[in-house]
Amino acid sequence: MKKWKKRELYYIKKYFSEKKTEDIAIKLNRTYESIRKKAKRLGLDKIYCSKNKEEYEVFINSDFGIPVQNIINTYSLENQRIAEEYFKINKLRNEGRSIPEISTLLNISQSQISPHLYNKSSKALRCIRYLIKNKFLPFKIKNNKETKLILRLLASSFCDGHIHKRFLCYKYAGNKKDILNLYEEVKKVFPFLKLKIDFIKTKGNINGREIAGEVYVLIIQNSYFCRFLTCLGAPIGDKVLQSFVIPNFIYDLPYNLKAIFIGQIYSDEGSKPVHTDHSFYLAFKMNKRIELKNEHMSFLLEIKSLLNDFGIESGKVSWGRISSRKSGIKTGSGSFYISVKKENLKNFIKLPIFSEYKAKLIKQDISKKLYS
Repeated sequence: MKKWKKRELYYIKKYFSEKKTEDIAIKLNRTYESIRKKAKRLGLDKIYCSKNKEEYEVFINSDFGIPVQNIINTYSLENQRIAEEYFKINKLRNEGRSIPEISTLLNISQSQISPHLYNKSSKALRCIRYLIKNKFLPFKIKNNKETKLILRLLASSFCDGHIHKRFLCYKYAGNKKDILNLYEEVKKVFPFLKLKIDFIKTKGNINGREIAGEVYVLIIQNSYFCRFLTCLGAPIGDKVLQSFVIPNFIYDLPYNLKAIFIGQIYSDEGSKPVHTDHSFYLAFKMNKRIELKNEHMSFLLEIKSLLNDFGIESGKVSWGRISSRKSGIKTGSGSFYISVKKENLKNFIKLPIFSEYKAKLIKQDISKKLYS
């Protein structure tokens, strides 16, 4: 029998409780059984603890601003089940349970347990790890470029932005200059996001809607980021066919950040000055499936409420211009007008408008009316 050396005894006493027996055997160049027997003679016991203990405790104890479960729920039922196993297994392991005990308690095979303890398992948890690594989580409102850009992209998800129904990508359509500007900003603030620009000419199609003329589309190809925005309240899929509401946290934003959110919404869906014989008007208009008329009118009232927070008065919400899609679905247009009284325009002109051409016309016409 191979005699035990002092350094081997020191090593086994120090590490047996926390290291895998197989790893100790390799380190000491001994058999698994010899390590087990020596540990028994020395009265050593295993302290069962998941290798993911630190991560597990971060997941369950941290305030991410977004519930972890909400992110998990954006995945398939099978992926949700795997994530649920991760939490159950790591909880029992960190209570000191052995793998055979966990197997019995949860009625799952030992081979299913190990990946949750030693490897990185579950697509949903990979998403959470990515969001933590790239500082999307925890989501905290700060007066910085990251928060401001997130609020812009969130606001556009209700308007000219679009999150794929399977979270494959985020698309934002607009004119060439605005899209290139946004591309450069996203690239600068979040350089790790994969970006692409598509060009659609004349009778193109984006998200089921025919587009005449030239349209540029910024595409953010990152499923994790799309799921993050969705958990902040962004809609997914065809927005005309669903109702939605402004996320609650928007109402509590600091003044300048709330201005960015509502300014982006007007940039997407608000009109440039439309001239009449003696003046001009500013309108806000969005389409919705006619069966969702009441919900849509309520959403427009939320937009009016946000504008009112900045002293911007607007008219009554109206419904009209019924049209049909190729699919046969009928849609209507909900709209309201911005008051063009001088005092109201003084407040409106302070709103950030992110469409360069629209901003130029608004500033030009309002300044002319205010100071002529």
